Amino acid sequence: ETDDTAAEHAHMLTDAIPFSIIGSTEDARSPYGRLVKGHEYLWGIAEVENENYSDFHNLRSLLICRHMFDLNSMMKELHYENYRQQQMETRKFWEPCPSLIINGSWDRDGT
Repeated sequence: ETDDTAAEHAHMLTDAIPFSIIGSTEDARSPYGRLVKGHEYLWGIAEVENENYSDFHNLRSLLICRHMFDLNSMMKELHYENYRQQQMETRKFWEPCPSLIINGSWDRDGT
């Protein structure tokens, strides 16, 4: 993406704040016969990804697509390092790594 396109997209997302979100894990059949995520009401269906009234797509784009590098970095730097530090503090040096234990016995080759 070019800087102008990214800036335009960021401006569009900023203008959408506060976001109006419809969320659902349930499937509903639209009047056109499509199966969509949404809530079915007496007056019709509120579709999760219908951009006419739900900013779900914009919010997902903002959080996931635009910040994937940040999410990956945080996962590695924070969560993995905390796990590694906890393992170093609690495991005895003679104990095998849990991922090398297969069916209750230690697989020395790691295969």
